[in-house]
Amino acid sequence: MNRSNIRYATLMKLGSGLLLLLVLLSACQREYIPKGMVAAWVSENKRYLGCYLLISPDEITLGAADATMHDYDVRKVKSRKRGGQLDVAITAIDDQQMEVTFSLIFQPDKDDGILYFENQPDVVWQRSAYLSPLY
Repeated sequence: MNRSNIRYATLMKLGSGLLLLLVLLSACQREYIPKGMVAAWVSENKRYLGCYLLISPDEITLGAADATMHDYDVRKVKSRKRGGQLDVAITAIDDQQMEVTFSLIFQPDKDDGILYFENQPDVVWQRSAYLSPLY
């Protein structure tokens, strides 16, 4: 092997290594819950009086009026900006290891931020002044 072949082979190995590193780094990037959504939320809808929704960077808790709670560990977040709102899909795992996806619409500029589930646009969730110190 002459010198130019050795240099070429070395450059190819370095290039392949860098390409592999870039692919791995891009695969490891994680999207997080938008900062404005991390809060305690309540709804004035009569079906959800006494219920709450706690969103942290790595967990979602649904609290019912009867004091039961359901915790979900966040696994994956995908968000897409559309006009003045964010469409956010949060994939989480419950305590039975079942995968659940929360499809939420977040409007950060409306009434100090509102939130609703994509399949329940009539049920608006607002930040809780009472529960906020907890979050």
